[in-house]
Amino acid sequence: MIALTARQQEVFAFVAEYITTNKIAPTRREIAKGVGLSSVGTTNDMVGRLVDRGWLYFTPNGGRNIAITEEALAAMLAPQAELKRERATR
Repeated sequence: MIALTARQQEVFAFVAEYITTNKIAPTRREIAKGVGLSSVGTTNDMVGRLVDRGWLYFTPNGGRNIAITEEALAAMLAPQAELKRERATR
């Protein structure tokens, strides 16, 4: 996976939080509104970059077709697992 810019991190965090909370992927319009992007086209570009960098992928589900890759999930969970290990050794 390729590292993300600050804006890409913001979009990725929004998508991850939305999926965690709602159990369904956000639409492009919801992403735009959630992170303050001015257009759905800009959102499509940003999501496309996250797909190209290996953080997200598209599913065949139509409008809500964004999912988080296994690698991105592992990267998200790694800091939490490390924190748990540190607490257990104290």
